[in-house]
Amino acid sequence: MNDYLFKGRLDGSSILPSSTNLMNKKSREMKYKQILIDKYNLINKEYSMNKILLSLLMVTICVLNGIVSVGFFDDQKKYYEGMIQEMTIENVSLRSQLSELRSEGMQVTVTMYHPVARQTDSTPNILADGTRIRVHKASDYKFIAVSRNLLKRYGGWLDFGDFVFVNGTSVKDGVYQVRDVMNKRFVNRIDILESPGTKPYKFVEAKLHKTDLKVTPVRWFSKSTSN
Repeated sequence: MNDYLFKGRLDGSSILPSSTNLMNKKSREMKYKQILIDKYNLINKEYSMNKILLSLLMVTICVLNGIVSVGFFDDQKKYYEGMIQEMTIENVSLRSQLSELRSEGMQVTVTMYHPVARQTDSTPNILADGTRIRVHKASDYKFIAVSRNLLKRYGGWLDFGDFVFVNGTSVKDGVYQVRDVMNKRFVNRIDILESPGTKPYKFVEAKLHKTDLKVTPVRWFSKSTSN
């Protein structure tokens, strides 16, 4: 047995590793190490590329945000410039309309009334079209009542909510809104709504003109306002 271990195999081959086997093993180890090194280098390269791409992406996002912000403010500027231009044109148009209204008109008698029960009905703070008013601010509304023959529902040419221009009164010329109706005994007549305490007046040769004005009603009245 000892002779076999130290002298060789029974067939005569050596039991010690040959130089060729050692070289092959070493070659395999080197190849494996090289594979690991190449893989490590590839991972590092990909990581570096990803960092560069991420940096470029962040820069791109910042630039795009800046462009979008500038574009947004430009759009807002154009929007408000357009609004100002439209308001300017509308203002010029309104002045032109008011100027044209002075040329012709229907002759009417202009009087006034107070929102009190003895001159209206039991609910003087509620006008014919349903609008509720503050009695002590009646003059501020610039509302009028018209004779029934002037209303469309009775064959006339005016309707509740229409704006009219009155001239020929010297002190009461101006734009008013139709909100109330007079007693059926009156014809071709308008009554200007006035606050209690206003002195009575009457103008018999005034002119009434219908306008195409579309103006937002005054802020201090609403359907729910109480007396």
